[in-house]
Amino acid sequence: MPQERARRSIEFCLGRLRLQAEELRSEQYPGNHPGPRHWLDLVNGLLDTADSYLDLSRTASDVDQAAALARDAARLGSMAYQCMYLMQGSSVAHLSPPITIPFQRWLDTLGFPNTAIFRAETVVNYELFRQDEKPFTRIRNPAPTLVAAIAALKWPLFRITLPTKGFAILPHFAIVAHEIGHALCDRLNWDLSAFAPEEKPLIDRVQAKLGHSLTPESLTFFQKVFLHWFHELAADAFAFFLTGPAIFFSLCDFFQLLGNGYGLTATHPANDLRRRAIYKQLVVTQSKDSFVSVFQKHAGLQLDEAFNSGILIPAPPKSDIWSDTKNSGATDFAAAILSELHESVELLVPMIYHQAREHLRAVAPQTIYSPEAYDEDLNTHLQAMLAAIPPIESVQGAELTAARFASILNVGWVALLTKFDEFRIAGEGAGNWERMEVLHSLLEKAVELSEVKRLWESVP
Repeated sequence: MPQERARRSIEFCLGRLRLQAEELRSEQYPGNHPGPRHWLDLVNGLLDTADSYLDLSRTASDVDQAAALARDAARLGSMAYQCMYLMQGSSVAHLSPPITIPFQRWLDTLGFPNTAIFRAETVVNYELFRQDEKPFTRIRNPAPTLVAAIAALKWPLFRITLPTKGFAILPHFAIVAHEIGHALCDRLNWDLSAFAPEEKPLIDRVQAKLGHSLTPESLTFFQKVFLHWFHELAADAFAFFLTGPAIFFSLCDFFQLLGNGYGLTATHPANDLRRRAIYKQLVVTQSKDSFVSVFQKHAGLQLDEAFNSGILIPAPPKSDIWSDTKNSGATDFAAAILSELHESVELLVPMIYHQAREHLRAVAPQTIYSPEAYDEDLNTHLQAMLAAIPPIESVQGAELTAARFASILNVGWVALLTKFDEFRIAGEGAGNWERMEVLHSLLEKAVELSEVKRLWESVP
């Protein structure tokens, strides 16, 4: 009888989980994106399997086996609940309806077949999380619905998280390209041989600071920090080639809003180092123009490194990084590694950007945003944007084509940063933030209508 009472409780819980899954299925997802519904199929498969375990538990002749089956049913119910939590914030109540479509296009164009879920969370953060299939393929005697759901998903699942409304400023969404850049990092066989001459001096400096050789523990920490910093710089590089100046303005502004000091941690290099790395790319002349020269031509202002990040805190001398890190509770070896690696890591930047560009040229050259495209976008859309006409379509040869997402982001940033006083909207007495909200809404409308045009163009 005690086991039957436990089974009833589990049965009630599974029923409630089904109701919750059906409620989630009835919600609308941005752009009718299929990822959440594929994931809910997996949830239903878990619940079907849990139900089958519970039925077997009732008919099992062995008491211990019956208890084990009931426990497994409860465990699968808990797993289903965790899966529903994973997709929390993915409906149109949390994300602008059209916004996931250009994100998914980036993934498709760059050759990622992975099922994706886009969601918003009340955290000042952008994140790419990967979920592999192993926890689900290890389940014994899965229900047919679970087998089908696992087969339908393209693993690993990508869950891309954006901040919720207060920090979900559309021009910032260039940062999603940075998160996609993290996935691209794994595709390259990076050649860091040019950094080899710096390795011994770097380790020598760390050991001199410590007064002894690196221990296995400190060496492991060193390798992890190096890998984290490398991946962040590489993701920035991919984002730059996908979005041009938009990622420069986005990251710089986002760093300021974070209010996290100068940003140097075991997982991220300093904010100003990352800003400087991208800015150096903006001044490089490609064909006949650089992004900086195009910006100056249309904005009438010089684009310097601190253009929209005047309150960004620069990293201090490495002696201060050492003391700051120590004061935060870090070990001596952690403080030494962080301060000394900060001095050396910038040497990685040229090789990272070169190899990232070459990879995109090889696999998806159409995704690279150039100064020429920037010039055309600003020439076509900037003045119209100031008259509250969003950038929906662009001229290519003799045809009008849907505006690229990178174009919308870049026109939005220039309008916001350099032409805001010329922005004409109806109504009197609107404050700056209300006018900025109108600009944000126009950019959302640009995404929506450009996607409608793109869909229309694809209809035979």
